[in-house]
Amino acid sequence: MAEAPHILLVEDEPLIALTLGDDLVDVGFRVTVVGDGAAALALVERAGFAAVVTDLRLPSASGLAIVQALRRRSRLVPVLVITAHAGAEAAALAEAQVTVVEKPFANGVVVAWLRGKCA
Repeated sequence: MAEAPHILLVEDEPLIALTLGDDLVDVGFRVTVVGDGAAALALVERAGFAAVVTDLRLPSASGLAIVQALRRRSRLVPVLVITAHAGAEAAALAEAQVTVVEKPFANGVVVAWLRGKCA
């Protein structure tokens, strides 16, 4: 049996982190959840993830900083950015070839995206 894809979920809103993380586990993903950008950057350095789902606005380092760190390392890991505030960073996110989903969103949208990227 193949190992479940490992997803990094970076979200500082506890309710979103809990419900989305639980939904991802329920459909068969392994999930590591962190609530701030610095913790995510440290994990990106050490662990291989099948995909990253990150909020854009985070404590200590932004979701954009996480995306840029992944791309600097030539890691072509699929990234989904969830945000209510994509305005100023929209061009940088497009250049980094990430998918953006605006809040509020249905968890099923994230599940479907991950299934498509990690199949």
